[in-house]
Amino acid sequence: MVDKLLKFLDEEVERHKDQENREARPWDRGFEVGAMTEAIQLRIKVRELMKG
Repeated sequence: MVDKLLKFLDEEVERHKDQENREARPWDRGFEVGAMTEAIQLRIKVRELMKG
């Protein structure tokens, strides 16, 4: 289950990176950057919980 969650988060981060690179206007990037940051933070927290 945790492996599936981490895989999902990895895919989500990559999707956000790809989407960000396609946006032509800087103001269109705000939501995607915020969502990507949340996915990265959640991925880090899940990994920390798995270790401890």
